[in-house]
Amino acid sequence: MQSSWKTLLLAALLPLSANAAAREVINVRLPVDTRIEPVLVLVQYTAGDCSHPETARKDKRHAGLAHIDRCMGFPLIVAQTLKSRGVDVQLEVFNPADPMPRDAYASAASTWGRQQRAAHPERYVLNYMGQVEGRQSAFMLLSVEAPGQENRAPLGRLDLTHFWIDSYGQRVTQARQADVVANTLDHRCPIHGPQQTCNDRLALIERAD
Repeated sequence: MQSSWKTLLLAALLPLSANAAAREVINVRLPVDTRIEPVLVLVQYTAGDCSHPETARKDKRHAGLAHIDRCMGFPLIVAQTLKSRGVDVQLEVFNPADPMPRDAYASAASTWGRQQRAAHPERYVLNYMGQVEGRQSAFMLLSVEAPGQENRAPLGRLDLTHFWIDSYGQRVTQARQADVVANTLDHRCPIHGPQQTCNDRLALIERAD
């Protein structure tokens, strides 16, 4: 059952065709030199290898603990990296005390996320939901939202695919990935894809209408 939902998740999220890729564009509403600060790092663990973590940690047949720990730990490293650079950052993690059924967990996390956004209208949101890790790559669900009282403008997602495996086929450290995220919040790359000229930061990618 678990492998089937992961397959469905990948099919829904990964740009598997040229047409899908063509529908992704760089966000142009936020100038590349606009510093994204202050930041609310919102962590919900609702998708990927660390979704519904109480269940995942008990079921070692389907997800290795290393995958789960990397999935759960990455946003914490990002928040620490931002703090070390003097960024005004607040970290909030949805972490219920008791195990919950998956549907109840997702519903509670969604409600909690709305409450956190409402409590911090002056902050950009760096929203982390999890990651799906494969043999040679990973898809990370990491997106940015503008400050706002109610309806926040989605500014796009961060595509860390090219910062997962280095040129020697070795896994890029999470500290290095966190640096890339921090660099991106400071100043974004104006190009995305095979022609990208930035080797230390990302563009903000959004789906075109």
